[in-house]
Amino acid sequence: MITITILGIDPYLLRQISANCTDKLADIYECKVDDIDFFAPEGLLVHNGVEQNTWNLLIRVHAPLKVKVMEDQAVKILHQFIKEACVNMSIE
Repeated sequence: MITITILGIDPYLLRQISANCTDKLADIYECKVDDIDFFAPEGLLVHNGVEQNTWNLLIRVHAPLKVKVMEDQAVKILHQFIKEACVNMSIE
């Protein structure tokens, strides 16, 4: 199972993003679309007292080590589909 957690995004916006990129990620990771989930907890990213939601996103990909070789390709797909939802993005 691969879980992509996005901190700082509107959880409802994630529905469209996941619908658009899950198939492409499944192709890259050579897995079923059922093996990929997205998670956007409700909360605030805050810097120096100022809310950063939709300004800064932190994306964490939890995937098995066996797919690490596909990491760069997956990052490109995630960036492509999420870049319009924020100003800055960091992918771990």
